[in-house]
Amino acid sequence: MMFVTFCRRPHRGFTLVELVVAMATASLLMAGMMSAIFLAIHSADTNSATSLAIRGGLALKDITAG
Repeated sequence: MMFVTFCRRPHRGFTLVELVVAMATASLLMAGMMSAIFLAIHSADTNSATSLAIRGGLALKDITAG
């Protein structure tokens, strides 16, 4: 004798819980990426401002010395 099980309804999509969990995970990943990008931009701005200040000081020293 062969036993056959029938599904009442085929699985056609995602449940609401799965969608909410996926959205929460995606938003956490995006928030982490945005904070990392913000820190990198802020660090680059600070470094370029420091570099400009050093170069400007050296140029002023060259002008006044010569």
